Amino acid sequence: MYRIISSLLFGAVFSTLFVAIIYNFITKYANPYLTAFSLVFIFGVLTYLNFYLFRVKFFLAFLFTVIPVVLIDASVLVTYPALVPMRFPIATIFPLLGSLIVWTILNKKNVLITALFSGLFIFYYGYFMYSELLYNKMKTDQKDIKYSSEIFSIPLITVNGDTIMLSDTMKAKINIVEMFFVGCIPCEQKAVALKKISNEYDEKNLMVLNICSGAHTSLSSFKKYAMRKGENGFSYFYSPDSTLGKIYSRNLAFPFEQVISDNRELIDKEVGYDPSIERAYIKNKINKIEKYKN
Repeated sequence: MYRIISSLLFGAVFSTLFVAIIYNFITKYANPYLTAFSLVFIFGVLTYLNFYLFRVKFFLAFLFTVIPVVLIDASVLVTYPALVPMRFPIATIFPLLGSLIVWTILNKKNVLITALFSGLFIFYYGYFMYSELLYNKMKTDQKDIKYSSEIFSIPLITVNGDTIMLSDTMKAKINIVEMFFVGCIPCEQKAVALKKISNEYDEKNLMVLNICSGAHTSLSSFKKYAMRKGENGFSYFYSPDSTLGKIYSRNLAFPFEQVISDNRELIDKEVGYDPSIERAYIKNKINKIEKYKN
């Protein structure tokens, strides 16, 4: 009984600890492959240590190690449904895989098959599923973001110093209005995806209009940036002072995108960006554009 209780406490403490570390630190600074591998490796090691140190049956070591992470992940069903299914049950599979790999190694059964299956699943998750799931979560979190027609009447400064209105620049059938500031890392990362999208269309069908926030960037810094970046085919404009912030209030974060038709209809909107959602972002944007065109 002492060994069983010790095994139970070991699993509860260390499984909870490492889940907290992975979800709160590794997921923020690592790509989905490393996150998935970390879950597989750490819980494989924890299961083995639980089994080896306390000499309980492997099935008990497995249960005591993985049950805490299953309960933690399942809690999002109540506390944060937007993480379903990305956190639960998808991410929950990886600790189970780690324990399964340890079981096959200890019992010398189908080790190669299990390792191959695990590797394929991690690859599939990282390349195909993670991008879609994370993107869908971001879109769900952004449902309350408001669209304001006031943006069409705000004065914008061109690279040459002329003052115009946004409505004067929207000459394509579909216009991606991207708000950013110089030095915004997610804005720079997103520009790569926007370039890939713009390459699919001519200027009659799609234009990317970049509006730099004057509350975060000086006019001189904007002009240097726009002169350097202008070769990518995008148009750059400067919004003086805090005009954008006054229009969008607390909803304004960067990058902030609105996809607007030539008749000023809102087609789509985005706030924020992460390179791991690039595939899903490009796919969704092209689908929205094609749907509107047709």
